[in-house]
Amino acid sequence: MEKALVLTIVSTMKKGTYQKITYTSDITSNKDNKERHVQKVVSSVVRIGIQYSHINVESIQSRKTSDSGTEQLPWGTWDIDCPFLIEHKGNYYLRCTVSRSPKHHPTVTYLVDGEPATKELAMSLTRASEWTPREKEEYVFNPKIQNILSLGKEAK
Repeated sequence: MEKALVLTIVSTMKKGTYQKITYTSDITSNKDNKERHVQKVVSSVVRIGIQYSHINVESIQSRKTSDSGTEQLPWGTWDIDCPFLIEHKGNYYLRCTVSRSPKHHPTVTYLVDGEPATKELAMSLTRASEWTPREKEEYVFNPKIQNILSLGKEAK
């Protein structure tokens, strides 16, 4: 998606509501399959527009700046036009918070060279490090806006 479209969609959303999102991410091919293009397509329900300034959690509060009260980022800067977009090296990322609701399970599909594929095939063509589980669960993620396929339509 383009930044202008994301800004239009986000501006109509009530802050903190559950929204549907579908996005892609590239998976790095292994050395034997450099010519193959492997992608993961995720459809999920997220919350957009959550602000953490009122939460009294030390790890969150320690990332605040003393003068503006906005969260400092380890990479990139907050976009001037939208408080939920991050600009980094000319790219824009949308800040999304994972839904903790048990009824909001993400669905993941895989594409190999643009064609649907099984997880097993995707795993066989990519680096093993791409499949290593994370040590701790992520609560916030930032998909690149150009990788967002759809966004919006409030979810229950």
